[in-house]
Amino acid sequence: MHPAGPLVDWSDGTTAIGVLRLDADDLAYWYDFGYSLGNLVDVVTHEIGHILGVGTKWAELDLLNNWNATAQGNAQYRGAGGVRGLQLLGKRGLPLVETLGGPGTACVHWRESTYGSELMTPMLDFAGAPLSSMTGLSLIDLGYVLRKDYTFEHYVVPQATSRRRLKAPAHAPFNMSAGERFTTDMIASPRPVLFAIVQT
Repeated sequence: MHPAGPLVDWSDGTTAIGVLRLDADDLAYWYDFGYSLGNLVDVVTHEIGHILGVGTKWAELDLLNNWNATAQGNAQYRGAGGVRGLQLLGKRGLPLVETLGGPGTACVHWRESTYGSELMTPMLDFAGAPLSSMTGLSLIDLGYVLRKDYTFEHYVVPQATSRRRLKAPAHAPFNMSAGERFTTDMIASPRPVLFAIVQT
């Protein structure tokens, strides 16, 4: 899987066109290592999040605290929507942003060591990757209007001592496609977002 992101924006800054490149080798990797179709849907959904601007537009829109080009320090997300989403999860303060992993990982994801299985952390969780209120409401900070009746997927911020499950489930954890999870289900926008998924 190659990094995905926005290519062309509407005049209000929301994404009009974005691309995700999917190699045939990527699909072989998924099957060789026992990942489920649900895990692949999680990864594609994660990349659609980047196309919409989650992580990829944070620095540009000045939504980060304690961030610099080398991703040092205690980077935090300060957009009001993401902060409100964290509060809905029962936590105080600012959402923490990943500072490890270098370009393409650091400062464009929620912090893995804090948020574990959440959809927009950098590592795949075999047990499923829920789209939390933190990610969902952060879309407001990017200029999107959300449907008022949208219900976020169940997610609990893990305790510091929690261990991640290492076995993939036998079934897909969600029964909807990646596009349904991020666009038609959540965003109440008359403008379409064109996703080009290119298989090479």
